[in-house]
Amino acid sequence: RWPRVMALGRMLREGLAVVAHPRTLVGALLFSAVAWSASILTFLAAGQAVGIELTVAQGALLCSGVALATIVPSGPGYVGTFELTAVSICALFGIDRDPAFAMALLVHVMILAVTSIGGIVAYVALRHRVPPVVEAAHVVREVNSLSRSSRTSARRPVRCGRSAPR
Repeated sequence: RWPRVMALGRMLREGLAVVAHPRTLVGALLFSAVAWSASILTFLAAGQAVGIELTVAQGALLCSGVALATIVPSGPGYVGTFELTAVSICALFGIDRDPAFAMALLVHVMILAVTSIGGIVAYVALRHRVPPVVEAAHVVREVNSLSRSSRTSARRPVRCGRSAPR
């Protein structure tokens, strides 16, 4: 058990190495704050669209609750899990099931639409470039093949010319 705990500790330490670079950390925190703010605003706007007055705290709870529920294995696109979680959280606020479902469905469609459109735009913009990850994978593959060939050639005796018959 202890070697596994130690290995997990090393992996955590390596993962937290990004904290050593303040610029990267600040950028990640800013992007995270923007993403969460956009998600909360999506819930607030969808609530307004179906006649539900949510506070910012309720929107944040809905947003984080639905995000947490996506951990649970579900169907493609979290269809059903997303809406059930939102309706259940809205019930805690005293919101009826029908408007809560309408709001959840509207938010889910907006999220899927933005994600899909963003993915299409990114695909079109980047399809002519070789991603650095793919390029790095080719380099790693070449290095591995070179090291394999040097290891196997080191094991075999080197013969020059024709070998004499025995």
